[in-house]
Amino acid sequence: MRRDLNLFREILLALEGDPPRDARGWPTLAPAGRTEWEISYHVKLMHEARLLHAKETTSQDTPIGEERWQATHPTSQGHDFLDAARDATVWKKALAKVGGAFASVAIPVFVDLLVQLGREQLGLPR
Repeated sequence: MRRDLNLFREILLALEGDPPRDARGWPTLAPAGRTEWEISYHVKLMHEARLLHAKETTSQDTPIGEERWQATHPTSQGHDFLDAARDATVWKKALAKVGGAFASVAIPVFVDLLVQLGREQLGLPR
């Protein structure tokens, strides 16, 4: 599965909005058209990138090769990512520059690009 930057943004927006929680207290993340496995995989990637805190919740019932991860809340870096990515115009320009949501670009480089485009939109120097 390829990393999807749009899903990173969707997950962080959902967590920031204080989503409903399930019976165990985990935030319920259900971006439209996304599978539980896609969401879990991206939560793991975002945890590894230090954009959010998450816990592995794999159980004996989980299919082999499909770890399960649950997000708890964004980190400070996650909030920074979201602040830079919040404006839809800046987000679309950044995706266009790197080649779309599935671009092979390091997260810190993408965040720097978002910040740069945001500064330009505000008329601030680089």
